[in-house]
Amino acid sequence: MSIVESDATPIYEKLLLGEIPQSKDRGKFARFIGTMYARSPGMIRMFAEARGKGLGIFAAMMTASPEIFDKAIEGTEEELGLLAFLSPRTSLTSS
Repeated sequence: MSIVESDATPIYEKLLLGEIPQSKDRGKFARFIGTMYARSPGMIRMFAEARGKGLGIFAAMMTASPEIFDKAIEGTEEELGLLAFLSPRTSLTSS
């Protein structure tokens, strides 16, 4: 059982007895409810669809023109230190 679920168990048992959580217990139980909601198949599917759409938009933006694509590639190469391996550099979008 995860820490989130372990923390929520005694709070849930008190809720079943009619006791309203106070102080930190409210936060622990809210975290548990949020976690359960996020684990539901509908939320997982919705997250995956949103992530896929976001990646599609990003890909469309990066390939909108050869200049944008080359600039993005050059920035990534510089961040990863790959320019030394590609000298002299030619455009990746040229035929």
